[in-house]
Amino acid sequence: MTVSQYYTESAGSNRIRLVIIVPLYKHSGLVWEALATSLHQKDTSDFAIVLIKDGCPLSSTQATGLAFANINSTIPIRYFRQKNKGLSGARNTGVKIALQEFPDLEALYFLDADNRLSDVSVRNMLKALDQYPAVDWFY
Repeated sequence: MTVSQYYTESAGSNRIRLVIIVPLYKHSGLVWEALATSLHQKDTSDFAIVLIKDGCPLSSTQATGLAFANINSTIPIRYFRQKNKGLSGARNTGVKIALQEFPDLEALYFLDADNRLSDVSVRNMLKALDQYPAVDWFY
């Protein structure tokens, strides 16, 4: 896999059970809100965020990805760049990275730049994992 990576280590030492994968291609204005909703989850920090810049030609997309990768957060944020592979290709890269980076990973959630999470979304997903251990991903 040929990707460039930038990331922050989490300030905490929580076991990562869920990874939110966010493909980045244009929409850098919208992704700020999507990522902000990801970082403002209540009652949990057992998750990480993987950002994949999928060959986007806009410098604002790079700036957004780097800004979030360098944020001081208890939530681990990984930022990777790759040549354009389309939405599925970006998500697949995110899955590969998540599996490599977080050995205790139990589930994935794909978040697009124009979507938002409620402040209890991750908590509810983790509760569902506890109740239904065979679950692997959420939509």
